[in-house]
Amino acid sequence: MEILFTLVTVLGWVAWAGAGIFAVLFLLPLIPHAVDRLTNDPNEYRPDDWNNELNYPPSRAGFFTYLQPGRVKIKERGQRFVDAIMAFEGHKFKGEKDNPLHRRDNAYWKVEETNLPGEGGYTDSHPIPFPGRKRGWFFFVWLLYSPISVLWWAWKRWTYWITGAIFTGIPPFQNIRVYPVERFKEITRPDGEVDFVRVEDYSDHYRVADFLYPIIIPKADTQDKIPVSIHVDLIERVTNPYDTAYNTDDDWTRRLLTTTSDAVTAFTRSHSLNAVLSAQDEDEARELADAIARTGKPAPAVDAKTTDGTTLDFGVMNVRVQIRDITPTNPAIGARLGDLAIARVDKDAQIERAKGQAALIRETGAALKEYPDATVIPQIEGTVRAAEAAGRNGGIVILGGAQIDPGQAALIREVRRLREGAET
Repeated sequence: MEILFTLVTVLGWVAWAGAGIFAVLFLLPLIPHAVDRLTNDPNEYRPDDWNNELNYPPSRAGFFTYLQPGRVKIKERGQRFVDAIMAFEGHKFKGEKDNPLHRRDNAYWKVEETNLPGEGGYTDSHPIPFPGRKRGWFFFVWLLYSPISVLWWAWKRWTYWITGAIFTGIPPFQNIRVYPVERFKEITRPDGEVDFVRVEDYSDHYRVADFLYPIIIPKADTQDKIPVSIHVDLIERVTNPYDTAYNTDDDWTRRLLTTTSDAVTAFTRSHSLNAVLSAQDEDEARELADAIARTGKPAPAVDAKTTDGTTLDFGVMNVRVQIRDITPTNPAIGARLGDLAIARVDKDAQIERAKGQAALIRETGAALKEYPDATVIPQIEGTVRAAEAAGRNGGIVILGGAQIDPGQAALIREVRRLREGAET
Protein backbone atom coordinates (compact mmCIF):
# COMPACT_ATOMS: atom_id res chain seq x y z
CA MET A 1 0.00 0.00 0.00
CA GLU A 2 2.86 2.31 0.83
CA ILE A 3 4.48 1.57 -2.55
CA LEU A 4 1.24 2.40 -4.33
CA PHE A 5 0.97 5.68 -2.40
CA THR A 6 4.55 6.56 -3.32
CA LEU A 7 3.91 5.78 -6.97
CA VAL A 8 0.79 7.95 -7.02
CA THR A 9 2.72 10.76 -5.34
CA VAL A 10 5.53 10.58 -7.88
CA LEU A 11 3.08 10.55 -10.76
CA GLY A 12 1.34 13.54 -9.25
CA TRP A 13 4.56 15.49 -9.02
CA VAL A 14 5.42 14.51 -12.59
CA ALA A 15 1.99 15.67 -13.74
CA TRP A 16 2.40 19.00 -11.95
CA ALA A 17 5.91 19.43 -13.37
CA GLY A 18 4.65 18.61 -16.84
CA ALA A 19 1.80 21.06 -16.45
CA GLY A 20 4.26 23.72 -15.34
CA ILE A 21 6.53 23.05 -18.31
CA PHE A 22 3.64 23.26 -20.76
CA ALA A 23 2.41 26.45 -19.10
CA VAL A 24 5.83 28.02 -19.67
CA LEU A 25 5.92 26.75 -23.25
CA PHE A 26 2.48 28.18 -24.01
CA LEU A 27 3.59 31.53 -22.59
CA LEU A 28 6.86 31.55 -24.58
CA PRO A 29 5.35 32.78 -27.88
CA LEU A 30 3.78 35.72 -26.04
CA ILE A 31 7.19 37.05 -24.94
CA PRO A 32 8.43 39.53 -27.58
CA HIS A 33 11.41 38.25 -29.61
CA ALA A 34 11.81 35.14 -27.44
CA VAL A 35 11.10 32.74 -30.31
CA ASP A 36 13.14 34.87 -32.76
CA ARG A 37 16.26 34.32 -30.68
CA LEU A 38 15.74 30.56 -30.89
CA THR A 39 15.27 30.28 -34.68
CA ASN A 40 17.93 28.89 -37.00
CA ASP A 41 20.15 30.97 -39.28
CA PRO A 42 22.40 28.91 -41.58
CA ASN A 43 24.63 31.95 -42.30
CA GLU A 44 24.95 33.07 -38.68
CA TYR A 45 28.76 32.81 -38.78
CA ARG A 46 29.16 34.85 -41.97
CA PRO A 47 31.99 37.37 -41.32
CA ASP A 48 31.53 41.12 -41.76
CA ASP A 49 34.20 41.16 -44.49
CA TRP A 50 32.53 38.35 -46.43
CA ASN A 51 33.79 38.22 -50.03
CA ASN A 52 31.03 36.00 -51.48
CA GLU A 53 33.15 32.90 -50.85
CA LEU A 54 32.31 29.94 -48.63
CA ASN A 55 34.96 30.77 -46.02
CA TYR A 56 32.90 30.18 -42.87
CA PRO A 57 31.13 27.18 -41.28
CA PRO A 58 27.34 26.71 -41.38
CA SER A 59 25.14 27.11 -38.32
CA ARG A 60 22.72 24.30 -37.53
CA ALA A 61 21.57 25.58 -34.14
CA GLY A 62 17.97 26.58 -33.52
CA PHE A 63 14.82 25.20 -31.96
CA PHE A 64 12.51 26.93 -34.47
CA THR A 65 12.51 27.90 -38.11
CA TYR A 66 10.46 30.15 -40.40
CA LEU A 67 9.02 28.70 -43.60
CA GLN A 68 7.97 30.95 -46.47
CA PRO A 69 5.25 29.83 -48.93
CA GLY A 70 6.50 27.69 -51.80
CA ARG A 71 9.37 26.15 -49.82
CA VAL A 72 10.25 22.86 -48.15
CA LYS A 73 12.63 22.25 -45.26
CA ILE A 74 13.99 18.89 -44.14
CA LYS A 75 14.40 17.76 -40.54
CA GLU A 76 17.40 15.59 -39.80
CA ARG A 77 18.59 13.68 -36.79
CA GLY A 78 22.32 13.61 -37.24
CA GLN A 79 22.70 12.65 -40.93
CA ARG A 80 19.40 10.77 -41.02
CA PHE A 81 16.25 12.00 -42.70
CA VAL A 82 13.35 12.48 -40.29
CA ASP A 83 10.66 14.56 -41.97
CA ALA A 84 9.94 17.25 -44.53
CA ILE A 85 7.76 20.29 -43.87
CA MET A 86 6.10 22.34 -46.60
CA ALA A 87 4.07 25.52 -46.91
CA PHE A 88 2.69 25.73 -50.45
CA GLU A 89 -0.92 26.66 -51.10
CA GLY A 90 -2.71 24.15 -53.31
CA HIS A 91 -0.04 21.46 -52.99
CA LYS A 92 0.54 18.28 -51.03
CA PHE A 93 3.12 15.52 -50.67
CA LYS A 94 2.08 12.56 -52.78
CA GLY A 95 2.49 10.09 -49.91
CA GLU A 96 -0.05 11.95 -47.81
CA LYS A 97 -2.77 10.87 -50.21
CA ASP A 98 -4.43 7.47 -50.23
CA ASN A 99 -1.70 5.21 -51.67
CA PRO A 100 0.70 2.50 -50.44
CA LEU A 101 3.73 4.83 -50.30
CA HIS A 102 5.72 4.82 -47.04
CA ARG A 103 7.63 7.73 -45.59
CA ARG A 104 10.91 5.95 -46.32
CA ASP A 105 10.08 5.94 -50.07
CA ASN A 106 11.48 8.95 -51.93
CA ALA A 107 8.33 9.03 -54.14
CA TYR A 108 6.37 9.81 -50.94
CA TRP A 109 7.88 13.32 -50.95
CA LYS A 110 6.97 14.22 -54.52
CA VAL A 111 5.08 17.52 -54.56
CA GLU A 112 1.73 17.42 -56.36
CA GLU A 113 -1.31 19.60 -56.65
CA THR A 114 -3.56 18.90 -53.67
CA ASN A 115 -6.42 17.66 -55.83
CA LEU A 116 -5.41 16.49 -59.28
CA PRO A 117 -8.12 15.84 -61.89
CA GLY A 118 -10.16 12.91 -60.67
CA GLU A 119 -9.24 13.50 -57.03
CA GLY A 120 -11.07 15.34 -54.31
CA GLY A 121 -11.35 15.87 -50.59
CA TYR A 122 -7.65 16.40 -49.83
CA THR A 123 -6.28 19.40 -47.95
CA ASP A 124 -2.92 21.11 -48.40
CA SER A 125 0.12 19.79 -46.58
CA HIS A 126 0.58 21.63 -43.29
CA PRO A 127 4.05 22.24 -41.80
CA ILE A 128 2.69 20.96 -38.45
CA PRO A 129 0.39 18.04 -39.37
CA PHE A 130 -1.75 16.27 -36.83
CA PRO A 131 0.23 13.38 -35.25
CA GLY A 132 -2.47 10.76 -35.89
CA ARG A 133 -1.37 10.37 -39.53
CA LYS A 134 0.79 7.33 -38.63
CA ARG A 135 -0.24 4.07 -40.30
CA GLY A 136 -0.26 0.39 -39.48
CA TRP A 137 0.87 -0.80 -36.08
CA PHE A 138 2.56 2.57 -35.47
CA PHE A 139 -0.90 4.03 -35.04
CA PHE A 140 -1.69 1.68 -32.14
CA VAL A 141 1.62 2.52 -30.46
CA TRP A 142 0.78 6.19 -30.83
CA LEU A 143 -2.53 5.68 -29.07
CA LEU A 144 -0.63 4.82 -25.85
CA TYR A 145 0.87 8.31 -25.59
CA SER A 146 -1.64 10.17 -27.74
CA PRO A 147 -2.76 12.62 -24.96
CA ILE A 148 0.78 13.96 -24.59
CA SER A 149 1.30 13.84 -28.37
CA VAL A 150 -1.84 15.88 -29.06
CA LEU A 151 -0.93 18.40 -26.34
CA TRP A 152 2.56 18.73 -27.82
CA TRP A 153 1.02 19.24 -31.29
CA ALA A 154 -1.38 21.87 -29.89
CA TRP A 155 1.57 23.82 -28.43
CA LYS A 156 3.43 23.77 -31.78
CA ARG A 157 0.30 24.93 -33.61
CA TRP A 158 -0.21 27.65 -30.99
CA THR A 159 3.36 28.87 -31.43
CA TYR A 160 3.00 28.78 -35.22
CA TRP A 161 -0.27 30.73 -35.06
CA ILE A 162 1.23 33.41 -32.78
CA THR A 163 4.72 33.82 -34.28
CA GLY A 164 4.82 31.92 -37.58
CA ALA A 165 7.75 29.86 -36.25
CA ILE A 166 7.84 26.06 -36.52
CA PHE A 167 9.40 23.93 -33.79
CA THR A 168 11.96 21.64 -35.46
CA GLY A 169 13.67 19.83 -32.58
CA ILE A 170 16.32 20.13 -29.92
CA PRO A 171 19.80 20.71 -31.37
CA PRO A 172 22.21 19.07 -31.84
CA PHE A 173 20.04 15.94 -31.76
CA GLN A 174 17.60 17.19 -34.39
CA ASN A 175 17.75 20.23 -36.65
CA ILE A 176 17.07 21.59 -40.13
CA ARG A 177 19.24 20.35 -43.00
CA VAL A 178 21.75 22.98 -44.15
CA TYR A 179 23.70 22.75 -47.41
CA PRO A 180 25.98 24.97 -49.57
CA VAL A 181 24.58 26.79 -52.62
CA GLU A 182 26.28 28.50 -55.55
CA ARG A 183 24.39 31.20 -57.41
CA PHE A 184 24.72 34.49 -59.30
CA LYS A 185 23.50 37.67 -57.67
CA GLU A 186 22.22 40.50 -59.88
CA ILE A 187 23.58 43.96 -59.02
CA THR A 188 22.43 47.13 -60.80
CA ARG A 189 25.08 49.85 -61.10
CA PRO A 190 24.24 53.59 -60.79
CA ASP A 191 24.48 53.93 -64.58
CA GLY A 192 21.76 51.32 -65.02
CA GLU A 193 24.05 48.53 -66.24
CA VAL A 194 23.64 45.11 -64.62
CA ASP A 195 26.47 43.00 -63.20
CA PHE A 196 26.26 39.40 -62.01
CA VAL A 197 28.39 38.35 -59.07
CA ARG A 198 29.04 34.72 -58.17
CA VAL A 199 27.97 34.02 -54.59
CA GLU A 200 28.52 31.00 -52.31
CA ASP A 201 26.69 30.65 -49.01
CA TYR A 202 24.36 28.24 -47.16
CA SER A 203 20.66 27.50 -47.48
CA ASP A 204 18.16 25.55 -45.40
CA HIS A 205 15.28 25.17 -47.86
CA TYR A 206 14.23 23.88 -51.29
CA ARG A 207 11.94 25.92 -53.53
CA VAL A 208 8.99 23.88 -54.78
CA ALA A 209 7.43 26.97 -56.37
CA ASP A 210 8.92 28.41 -59.57
CA PHE A 211 12.15 30.33 -59.02
CA LEU A 212 14.68 32.14 -61.22
CA TYR A 213 18.21 30.74 -61.36
CA PRO A 214 20.58 32.77 -63.60
CA ILE A 215 23.65 31.02 -65.02
CA ILE A 216 26.65 32.72 -66.64
CA ILE A 217 28.76 30.59 -68.97
CA PRO A 218 31.86 32.74 -69.57
CA LYS A 219 33.31 30.72 -72.45
CA ALA A 220 31.57 28.38 -74.90
CA ASP A 221 33.41 27.52 -78.12
CA THR A 222 31.60 27.76 -81.45
CA GLN A 223 32.19 25.80 -84.65
CA ASP A 224 34.43 28.69 -85.80
CA LYS A 225 36.63 28.32 -82.68
CA ILE A 226 35.46 31.77 -81.56
CA PRO A 227 34.16 31.53 -77.95
CA VAL A 228 31.06 33.32 -76.72
CA SER A 229 29.76 34.25 -73.28
CA ILE A 230 26.16 33.20 -72.65
CA HIS A 231 23.74 34.33 -69.94
CA VAL A 232 20.90 31.89 -69.33
CA ASP A 233 17.91 32.47 -67.03
CA LEU A 234 16.40 29.19 -65.84
CA ILE A 235 12.91 29.02 -64.40
CA GLU A 236 13.16 25.96 -62.14
CA ARG A 237 11.08 24.09 -59.62
CA VAL A 238 11.99 21.41 -57.10
CA THR A 239 9.51 18.59 -57.63
CA ASN A 240 10.91 16.18 -55.04
CA PRO A 241 12.97 17.75 -52.23
CA TYR A 242 14.07 14.31 -50.99
CA ASP A 243 15.75 13.56 -54.35
CA THR A 244 17.22 17.06 -54.52
CA ALA A 245 18.70 16.73 -51.03
CA TYR A 246 20.07 13.20 -51.19
CA ASN A 247 20.70 12.44 -54.89
CA THR A 248 23.09 15.33 -55.57
CA ASP A 249 26.00 14.78 -53.18
CA ASP A 250 24.72 17.74 -51.17
CA ASP A 251 25.28 20.19 -54.05
CA TRP A 252 22.30 20.38 -56.41
CA THR A 253 23.17 23.89 -57.64
CA ARG A 254 26.52 22.70 -59.03
CA ARG A 255 24.78 19.76 -60.69
CA LEU A 256 22.32 22.15 -62.34
CA LEU A 257 25.15 24.44 -63.48
CA THR A 258 27.12 21.52 -64.93
CA THR A 259 24.09 20.06 -66.71
CA THR A 260 23.19 23.42 -68.27
CA SER A 261 26.78 24.15 -69.31
CA ASP A 262 27.01 20.78 -71.03
CA ALA A 263 23.83 21.46 -73.03
CA VAL A 264 25.07 24.92 -74.03
CA THR A 265 28.54 23.83 -75.17
CA ALA A 266 27.08 20.85 -77.10
CA PHE A 267 24.93 23.34 -79.02
CA THR A 268 27.54 26.04 -79.67
CA ARG A 269 30.25 23.62 -80.81
CA SER A 270 27.96 22.33 -83.55
CA HIS A 271 26.95 25.80 -84.81
CA SER A 272 28.84 28.65 -86.43
CA LEU A 273 29.35 31.95 -84.66
CA ASN A 274 26.84 33.63 -86.96
CA ALA A 275 24.22 30.94 -86.25
CA VAL A 276 24.73 31.32 -82.50
CA LEU A 277 24.56 35.11 -82.51
CA SER A 278 21.70 35.61 -84.98
CA ALA A 279 18.64 33.80 -86.31
CA GLN A 280 16.42 33.95 -89.37
CA ASP A 281 13.16 33.43 -87.49
CA GLU A 282 11.71 32.90 -84.01
CA ASP A 283 12.02 29.12 -84.11
CA GLU A 284 15.70 29.35 -84.95
CA ALA A 285 16.20 31.91 -82.18
CA ARG A 286 14.74 29.42 -79.68
CA GLU A 287 17.02 26.53 -80.66
CA LEU A 288 19.54 27.04 -77.84
CA ALA A 289 16.84 27.53 -75.20
CA ASP A 290 15.04 24.41 -76.43
CA ALA A 291 18.26 22.41 -76.31
CA ILE A 292 18.70 23.34 -72.64
CA ALA A 293 15.03 22.72 -71.83
CA ARG A 294 15.26 19.20 -73.27
CA THR A 295 17.89 18.28 -70.67
CA GLY A 296 16.57 15.52 -68.44
CA LYS A 297 13.58 13.23 -68.78
CA PRO A 298 10.17 14.31 -70.09
CA ALA A 299 8.24 15.43 -67.04
CA PRO A 300 4.82 14.03 -66.24
CA ALA A 301 2.40 16.65 -64.98
CA VAL A 302 3.67 17.86 -61.62
CA ASP A 303 0.28 19.46 -61.17
CA ALA A 304 -2.69 20.26 -63.34
CA LYS A 305 -1.15 23.59 -64.39
CA THR A 306 2.16 22.14 -65.61
CA THR A 307 2.22 19.60 -68.41
CA ASP A 308 5.52 20.40 -70.14
CA GLY A 309 9.17 20.72 -69.19
CA THR A 310 11.71 18.08 -68.23
CA THR A 311 12.76 16.71 -64.86
CA LEU A 312 16.40 16.14 -63.96
CA ASP A 313 17.35 13.03 -62.04
CA PHE A 314 17.80 14.99 -58.83
CA GLY A 315 14.23 16.24 -58.51
CA VAL A 316 14.54 19.62 -60.28
CA MET A 317 12.27 20.54 -63.16
CA ASN A 318 13.12 22.82 -66.11
CA VAL A 319 9.94 24.86 -66.34
CA ARG A 320 11.21 27.44 -68.83
CA VAL A 321 14.56 28.56 -70.30
CA GLN A 322 15.31 32.13 -71.36
CA ILE A 323 18.48 33.30 -73.14
CA ARG A 324 19.22 36.82 -71.92
CA ASP A 325 22.46 37.53 -73.76
CA ILE A 326 25.05 35.98 -76.13
CA THR A 327 28.25 37.96 -76.63
CA PRO A 328 31.69 37.12 -78.07
CA THR A 329 34.13 36.60 -75.21
CA ASN A 330 36.74 38.81 -76.89
CA PRO A 331 35.46 42.44 -77.06
CA ALA A 332 37.57 43.03 -80.17
CA ILE A 333 35.56 40.36 -82.00
CA GLY A 334 32.36 42.12 -80.99
CA ALA A 335 33.70 45.45 -82.30
CA ARG A 336 34.71 43.86 -85.61
CA LEU A 337 31.28 42.28 -85.97
CA GLY A 338 29.78 45.70 -85.29
CA ASP A 339 31.96 47.24 -88.02
CA LEU A 340 30.88 44.50 -90.39
CA ALA A 341 27.22 45.17 -89.64
CA ILE A 342 27.69 48.91 -90.22
CA ALA A 343 29.56 48.23 -93.47
CA ARG A 344 26.67 46.05 -94.65
CA VAL A 345 24.19 48.79 -93.83
CA ASP A 346 26.31 51.37 -95.68
CA LYS A 347 26.59 49.05 -98.67
CA ASP A 348 22.83 48.54 -98.80
CA ALA A 349 22.27 52.32 -98.47
CA GLN A 350 24.68 53.05 -101.35
CA ILE A 351 22.95 50.45 -103.52
CA GLU A 352 19.56 52.00 -102.84
CA ARG A 353 20.87 55.51 -103.54
CA ALA A 354 22.43 54.32 -106.80
CA LYS A 355 19.12 52.75 -107.81
CA GLY A 356 17.38 56.06 -107.15
CA GLN A 357 19.88 58.06 -109.17
CA ALA A 358 19.68 55.57 -112.05
CA ALA A 359 15.88 55.84 -112.02
CA LEU A 360 16.14 59.64 -112.17
CA ILE A 361 18.52 59.48 -115.12
CA ARG A 362 16.27 57.03 -116.95
CA GLU A 363 13.17 59.18 -116.40
CA THR A 364 14.98 62.40 -117.40
CA GLY A 365 16.40 60.77 -120.55
CA ALA A 366 12.99 59.46 -121.52
CA ALA A 367 11.43 62.90 -121.05
CA LEU A 368 14.11 64.66 -123.13
CA LYS A 369 13.75 62.03 -125.84
CA GLU A 370 10.02 62.65 -126.01
CA TYR A 371 10.32 66.46 -125.80
CA PRO A 372 13.66 67.54 -127.36
CA ASP A 373 12.90 71.26 -126.93
CA ALA A 374 12.72 70.74 -123.20
CA THR A 375 16.51 70.85 -123.02
CA VAL A 376 16.29 74.67 -122.86
CA ILE A 377 14.14 74.50 -119.71
CA PRO A 378 17.03 73.76 -117.33
CA GLN A 379 19.02 76.60 -118.90
CA ILE A 380 16.14 79.07 -118.47
CA GLU A 381 15.53 77.91 -114.90
CA GLY A 382 19.22 78.37 -114.12
CA THR A 383 19.15 81.84 -115.64
CA VAL A 384 16.07 82.81 -113.63
CA ARG A 385 17.58 81.54 -110.35
CA ALA A 386 20.82 83.41 -110.99
CA ALA A 387 18.91 86.56 -111.94
CA GLU A 388 16.81 86.33 -108.82
CA ALA A 389 19.96 86.03 -106.76
CA ALA A 390 21.37 89.08 -108.53
CA GLY A 391 18.20 91.01 -107.79
CA ARG A 392 18.39 90.21 -104.11
CA ASN A 393 22.05 91.04 -103.84
CA GLY A 394 22.02 94.09 -106.14
CA GLY A 395 24.76 92.70 -108.38
CA ILE A 396 25.33 91.73 -112.02
CA VAL A 397 25.77 88.14 -113.17
CA ILE A 398 27.25 86.85 -116.40
CA LEU A 399 25.52 83.87 -118.02
CA GLY A 400 26.52 82.58 -121.46
CA GLY A 401 28.60 85.72 -122.11
CA ALA A 402 25.67 88.09 -121.45
CA GLN A 403 25.41 90.45 -118.50
CA ILE A 404 22.17 90.61 -116.49
CA ASP A 405 21.74 93.53 -114.15
CA PRO A 406 19.12 93.81 -111.36
CA GLY A 407 16.63 95.55 -113.63
CA GLN A 408 16.78 92.82 -116.21
CA ALA A 409 16.48 90.24 -113.51
CA ALA A 410 13.32 91.92 -112.25
CA LEU A 411 11.97 92.00 -115.79
CA ILE A 412 12.62 88.28 -116.18
CA ARG A 413 10.80 87.60 -112.93
CA GLU A 414 7.79 89.60 -114.12
CA VAL A 415 7.70 87.74 -117.43
CA ARG A 416 7.83 84.43 -115.56
CA ARG A 417 4.97 85.54 -113.27
CA LEU A 418 2.79 86.54 -116.23
CA ARG A 419 3.58 83.23 -117.96
CA GLU A 420 2.58 81.22 -114.92
CA GLY A 421 -0.63 83.25 -114.60
CA ALA A 422 -1.51 82.61 -118.23
CA GLU A 423 -0.98 78.90 -117.83
CA THR A 424 -3.32 78.73 -114.87
